[in-house]
Amino acid sequence: MYIPHQLFFMTYLNPGERVYRIFTPARRSPAFLKYFLVSIVFFVLLVGYLFAGVPLADVLPVEHVVALCAGIALIFWLTGEYKRHNFGYYILTNNRIIVRRGLFSTRIDSVSYSLIVNVKSNQRFLDKILNIGTIEISTARGSQEIDLVGIRHVDDVGALIMRFVQAHAPR
Repeated sequence: MYIPHQLFFMTYLNPGERVYRIFTPARRSPAFLKYFLVSIVFFVLLVGYLFAGVPLADVLPVEHVVALCAGIALIFWLTGEYKRHNFGYYILTNNRIIVRRGLFSTRIDSVSYSLIVNVKSNQRFLDKILNIGTIEISTARGSQEIDLVGIRHVDDVGALIMRFVQAHAPR
């Protein structure tokens, strides 16, 4: 089965390893939502100023207000996108979980399913409304913990990870 961006992630895979799922944090995650909401507010102010005939033309020229609102909206939108991509990609393979973080500088963490001892899903009130959450993974050594932030359908993904963990458990 072809998964989008699978060729891009082939460099992170070991021989014989297959990708099952690739996740990115949801845009509607509260960690990123605030940036998008602020950009929408400034966009609405811009539209309101242009179409409502707000009498600010005496104080500021229309071009300055348009440029200011559009610029601030764009900055907040790009900041939200940067932060979302900075949390990276989560890749579930048949042997391990790979977490790729960073947009400009890249950090790659991976943990084998045989080392995972605990998988917890966490959803706050707003997360439940938005149908997203965080999966916290801890290893046998206790030294490595991986948090998958902003996961859609967090219960389904947590159950999938637990199935992989049980399949790799020593018998």
